[in-house]
Amino acid sequence: MAEQHITNNSPHPGWTSEDASNLRGFLRTVTGSKFLGMLAQLRPGLGATNVEAAALEGKVVSGWEQCVELVLRAGLLKPTQEVIEPVNYPDLDGDEGWEAGLQKPAESEPEVLESQADIENLTKRKT
Repeated sequence: MAEQHITNNSPHPGWTSEDASNLRGFLRTVTGSKFLGMLAQLRPGLGATNVEAAALEGKVVSGWEQCVELVLRAGLLKPTQEVIEPVNYPDLDGDEGWEAGLQKPAESEPEVLESQADIENLTKRKT
C-alpha cells in the first residue's frame, strides 16, 4: 500500500504556474482573442427533432462547454499539490483501538444437548 497519496488540482500532471501564465498571455494576444471567438462560434447547437437526438446533442454541447471551461480555467490556475496522509486503522483481527460499539462480541460455545430432557429444558427457557 502507498505510504502517501498526492492530489493535484492541475488539468495536467505537469501543468505549472508558468504554463498558466503563458496561456493567459496567449489568450490576451490577437491570435488568442481570435481563438476564443472561434471557440464561441464553433459551439455545437441544438437542432434535434426527437428526445433521443436532443439528449445526444445535449451531451455533445456539455462536453464542448467543459472543454472550453478547462481552457479558460487553466490560465487562472495556480497549481498546488496536497499530500493526503493515510489513515492508520486498527487491526481487523483484534479489539485494540476500536470503540466498544465496533468490537466483536464475545462468542460462547453452544450448549450440547444430549437428551430429550435437555431439549425440553432449552425450549422452556426460551419461552
